[in-house]
Amino acid sequence: MSLLFDKHPLIVNPTLATLIGLNESIILQQIHYWLELNKQAGRNKRNGQIWTYNSYENWQEQFPFWSLRTIRRTFTILKNRKLIITANYNKLSLDRTIWYRINYNKLKQLYFQSPCGQNDHMDMANLAAPIPETITSSPCGILDPSWYVDEMTRKIADQTS
Repeated sequence: MSLLFDKHPLIVNPTLATLIGLNESIILQQIHYWLELNKQAGRNKRNGQIWTYNSYENWQEQFPFWSLRTIRRTFTILKNRKLIITANYNKLSLDRTIWYRINYNKLKQLYFQSPCGQNDHMDMANLAAPIPETITSSPCGILDPSWYVDEMTRKIADQTS
């Protein structure tokens, strides 16, 4: 037995984990993975959106290191933060399988509005003046040229409105 990856691994984006929490980022990434597979396969499209579905018990097969209670709690947090949208497109009314999609607009909004602190928000009044940077980074300290372009576009729009 090897502890290295022979199977498809779960992936953690450190920036996303810092922004929304470790458990939440793992589940959100896994939902994204299934949405992308469904998109490529041309399945589970409802009302113009790609969806994935699973019961909590089936999610636990993908996350065997968590209890069912942790999985339910994490999905509830994602739903309450409006990072996922849920629906019921099941053919049988007795089927309680939940359908999911990611609210990518809310995720992007959260990213730009947060100092990327999971639990604590920075007290801006107590910070010293920043040292001028010669390299632009995202709010989470990640060097990302696309963030720079988006940020500059936003600043220009703010100045012209």
